[in-house]
Amino acid sequence: MADATSTKAAAGPTPTPSGAEEKDNMEIHHPEKPIHNKKDFIIHMLTVVLGILIALGFEAVVQWGHHRALVREAKANLATEIALNSKALNDGLPEIMSRKQKLQQILDFLQQMEKGKSPHGSFSFGWSGFDLYATAWKTAETSGAMAYMSYDDLKDYTELYDLQQIFASFQTDAFHANADLSSLPIIMRQDPRKVPPVILGQMEAAVAKCITVNETVGVAATQLKKQYDGFQNHK
Repeated sequence: MADATSTKAAAGPTPTPSGAEEKDNMEIHHPEKPIHNKKDFIIHMLTVVLGILIALGFEAVVQWGHHRALVREAKANLATEIALNSKALNDGLPEIMSRKQKLQQILDFLQQMEKGKSPHGSFSFGWSGFDLYATAWKTAETSGAMAYMSYDDLKDYTELYDLQQIFASFQTDAFHANADLSSLPIIMRQDPRKVPPVILGQMEAAVAKCITVNETVGVAATQLKKQYDGFQNHK
């Protein structure tokens, strides 16, 4: 008997089942007093409905505040990103606009060589792209902040980043077009009479294409600069 008693004592309290954890769910309690008439029933139901409405209203206010904070943070990040992109474009715009003059000079040199004349003077031409970022815009999309922006704000941001993407695609076209001029320095150092006319013709066509593509980049850059300036002045 003593052994049985000690075994019972060692067993201790019965553990609580894992499924019986407390949860923060809405609870509707039964009335503390019995309902005797219609008036008591109506009062009880009104109390229940009012409690539910208050709980739902509070939750809606919390969600509204969360959405406002999400949009506010997204706009702050977008403003920083747009300012950085605008500075990068402003710094590079003079170089973009000067490309046409340099390319036209190269075209004149090639035309002199086509006539059998050695080009006079020197030329230099390089190309560099400008990185414009869209990280804040992509983050605003993935975080859901876009869904809570006003229509006008969302429209303005979309137009700006669409134009930025167009500019980036034109830059890619310009990069490929300028890559076609890689053999130009070698050709320019040769005796014009020893360069086949077909080669000179191909290079002239490649330079003319570069002029056209770079002009397109310049137009897109100018439009994008206006958009950036407008955003920084009004947002």
